[in-house]
Amino acid sequence: MNLIAWNCQGLGQPQTVRALSELIRKERPSIVFLFETRLEDCRMEKLRKILGFNSSYYVNPIGSAGGLGLWWRHEVEIQILGSCRNFIDSFVLYPKDGLQFRGSWFYGPPEIGRRRDFWESLKGMDWKDGTPWLYIGDFNDFLWHHEKEGGAPSNPNRQRLLLQFMEDNALWDLGFKGQKFTWRRIRYGEVYVQERLDRVLVNNDWLLHWPESRVNHEIHMGSDHCPLSLHLSPKQVLGPRPFSFESYWIDDDECHQIIKFGWQKMVPGGPAVNWVAKLDQCCKDLKTRSKTKYGNKKEQLLTLSRRLEEIQGNIVQPEYLIEAEAISKSIDDLWKIEE
Repeated sequence: MNLIAWNCQGLGQPQTVRALSELIRKERPSIVFLFETRLEDCRMEKLRKILGFNSSYYVNPIGSAGGLGLWWRHEVEIQILGSCRNFIDSFVLYPKDGLQFRGSWFYGPPEIGRRRDFWESLKGMDWKDGTPWLYIGDFNDFLWHHEKEGGAPSNPNRQRLLLQFMEDNALWDLGFKGQKFTWRRIRYGEVYVQERLDRVLVNNDWLLHWPESRVNHEIHMGSDHCPLSLHLSPKQVLGPRPFSFESYWIDDDECHQIIKFGWQKMVPGGPAVNWVAKLDQCCKDLKTRSKTKYGNKKEQLLTLSRRLEEIQGNIVQPEYLIEAEAISKSIDDLWKIEE
C-alpha cells in the first residue's frame, strides 16, 4: 500500500501535471494528498478522473492561495472527520485486508502569525484508543537546525510548535530516504535557502502495525517542494507491464503501415484464431519498432531521474543548478512524448 503527499504549488502548469501523472504511474498509490492546489474542485475533479482515482474530497483555495485535495481508489474507504483550509482529518479503511488508520493530511499555515492558533486548535485530537495514526504533509516548519540551510539565520528562541505537538501526542518522525531537504528557494540562479518542511509523523500504534513503513523524498519537478511517497510495507515485485497503445504512435506513418500490413497478412485457422494471431503480431511489431525508433524511454527516464536526484541532494554550485534545469527539461520532454 502506497500513499503520496505533495505541495504541488498549483496544478495549473502542464509540467506539474505531467510530474504528478508520472509519479502516480510509478508509485501506484491508493491515496494521493495534494495541497496548495490553487484550483477549484470542479477543475480538480477533471484531473482526478484522468489520473484514475474513484473518490475525492476538497477544501477550495481562498482566492489563488491554498487548496487541498484528497483522492483515493476503489480499494479504499475514507470517512472525512473534519477539515479546514490547513488540514483534512479522516478515517481510512482497506476492507480487503481489514486494515484501518486515522489519517490527518496537513498543510501548515505559511503565515507565522497564524501558527500558534492553528496548533492550539489541534489539541485534544488524539483518540488514545489504540488506533494507528498518520500525520503527513507540509508542516511549514522544521524541527532542528540541521534541517535548514541558507537564508536568514533561524531564531534560537523561536516557538517550537511542531515539536511541542509531537511531544504532546507521542508522535515519531518516520525519517526519509533521498535528498535531505524537501523545499528550496532559488534566487539569482543559486539555491538561496532550503529546508525540510514536509514529513510523515506516526504514533506508537502505527509502528506496531507497520514497522517497515518508509518515506521517500522524490525528485523536484514542477514545484519547489519534493513529493513524499509513503510505503506501508516493502514494495511488491510486479509482473511485466501489459501492452498499451502509445498515443504518439498515431502521428507515426510507419506505425500505421505496421498495423495495415499486420491485418492484411494471411494466418491459418478460424476467424477467432486468425484475429488473435494478427493482434498479437501487431503488438509485438509495434513495440519492437517503437523501441528501435524512440529508444527505451523508461531507461532514459530512470537514468535522468537518478542523476537529478543526485544533483538535488548535493546542490552547492550554480553549474549544478544549470545541469538540474537541463535534466528537468529533458525529463519533461520525454513525458510529453508519452502524453
